[in-house]
Amino acid sequence: MEQNKGILRNLLEAILPAELFVSVQGEKQYAFEKRFSLRYGEPLIRLRILDQALKAKYDFPFSDISTPISEFKQLNLKAHRFFITENLMSFLNLPALENSFALFGSGYAIQTLKSVKWLAYCPIFYWGDLDTDGFKILSQLRSYLPQTISIMMNVKTFETFKEFAVTVTESTAENLLYLTPEEQALYLYLSLHNKRLEQERISQDYGYKYVHDLCITIPD
Repeated sequence: MEQNKGILRNLLEAILPAELFVSVQGEKQYAFEKRFSLRYGEPLIRLRILDQALKAKYDFPFSDISTPISEFKQLNLKAHRFFITENLMSFLNLPALENSFALFGSGYAIQTLKSVKWLAYCPIFYWGDLDTDGFKILSQLRSYLPQTISIMMNVKTFETFKEFAVTVTESTAENLLYLTPEEQALYLYLSLHNKRLEQERISQDYGYKYVHDLCITIPD
């Protein structure tokens, strides 16, 4: 079937009632499967529960869960805080936080969250690497979740741990539309000097204090 999707699509559209078809205009990946409501390898969303009270409230059997995006969209966890991290180790080491979940963004794969409509009603926090890609992902996320607040993606954090920054391949700065003035200035600096400070280089004590202070400053 995978090698004959073009022929099969023509045949199915000729013999099946039109009301059975799903519109896939603009879709590229798995367009055939979506068109005819077939199962396909959906992206997985990895979720950590940072508040044990929420684990009990929603009767989650585990604290670290991976689920297909179609099922994640049905959870409807409105009004809870979501901390999204670019890197796996940062995701795994986020501390216990009241009324909060963690999501593993996995770099540019974060675009999968665009289809989760109820996230628009949640406080969103994003923690990415201090490099050009980290800020590009932040800007992309804000384009569909404009309430997103960045964490530890500022000049103070970079200056505190700049001894751990490394030189990377030269990159060209792009016009990112969804950064704050401070984020934009740091993004341009990192691009100009080809610098990267990875999340893993920031100490746990600094990260824990930053996140806890943020939760106090910005309530639910």
